[in-house]
Amino acid sequence: MRTEKKGSGSFGSRSLGSLWPSIWLLIFMGIVFVPLGLWIFSLGERYAKRSG
Repeated sequence: MRTEKKGSGSFGSRSLGSLWPSIWLLIFMGIVFVPLGLWIFSLGERYAKRSG
């Protein structure tokens, strides 16, 4: 049986300040990869419509 403090979460005793590098990376990835994925999908969709 695990003995964790209530409310410790999956990050343990890490503070929010120590998580900012990871948070900024995830925000950056969302800003870049979501539009990029939509653009690539639209290219594939146009190709599929043209080629039948």
